[in-house]
Amino acid sequence: MTKAISEAFLLISIAHAKLGFEAHPRTKMGMVFLKYFSALTILTAICLHSLNIHPLNIYIHLIGACTWSVVGFAWKENSIILNFLPQVFILGGGLLYNYLF
Repeated sequence: MTKAISEAFLLISIAHAKLGFEAHPRTKMGMVFLKYFSALTILTAICLHSLNIHPLNIYIHLIGACTWSVVGFAWKENSIILNFLPQVFILGGGLLYNYLF
């Protein structure tokens, strides 16, 4: 069974390469770095939120949401975009409202 699964993944990866879906190694590695950076910033923001360190937690969360949105657009992953792009507008709007009014 595992041999069949590994062969299926091999066929899928070959098909992706023939169709031009293979990312450039530097771009792929950059997105992996950005993904982990984003995850760490979101976790840091959650820790700051639990310690009630405000507004630093919002700034850090906004950075993480922006970078996750970039990853979502680069990967064309709608679920990531749907999760993090509204957070950019919600957090940014909240900061603007807090400092302007």
